[in-house]
Amino acid sequence: MIQRYLIPLLIVILSSSVYILYVDATYKDIGRLIGNADVLKGYIVDADNARTKLDAIAEEYNSFPPEGVSRLDVLLPEKIDNVRFIIDLNEVAMRHGVQVLSPEVKMSQSSGPESSSLSFVPSEIKFKVVSTYNVFYEFLVDLERSLALRDVGSIKLKSIGEKSQVSNIMKPEQMIYEYEVAIQSYSLH
Repeated sequence: MIQRYLIPLLIVILSSSVYILYVDATYKDIGRLIGNADVLKGYIVDADNARTKLDAIAEEYNSFPPEGVSRLDVLLPEKIDNVRFIIDLNEVAMRHGVQVLSPEVKMSQSSGPESSSLSFVPSEIKFKVVSTYNVFYEFLVDLERSLALRDVGSIKLKSIGEKSQVSNIMKPEQMIYEYEVAIQSYSLH
């Protein structure tokens, strides 16, 4: 009689141990993988939406006329070329008969929490110009008319020569000053 219950009991113990050791673990893995598959499907939907938006932006960008794209690149370039920027600054200065002295370019570091929220990178260019007020004013107006996105951050001036000699001989509009200018320029990277 014991043998009659022994074989079914062994089968139940064997099937229970197979379930606990193999089937249950596999079943839990399958459930976890199904959950991951749902998350991945959500990521695929997000990627498809992003691709659609990117295609729409690319189509809009391609609809710009070529001269408009080149003007946009001048207005807000991908990256500021320091040497090219100083050469352009010198060209504007030479049109007015002045020379750019001791130019310094300070590129902002694009790391940190506040810079990650910006869609552009500011750069500061400092230089000195020696001229009369009228010539300097025309120089600034010419800089303003250039297409590049620039802000004049500060202007410091100091007169050249001794006050007593200068004020007795020259009219105020003919006096020569040394202007120290700081300009902010912007780029995408």
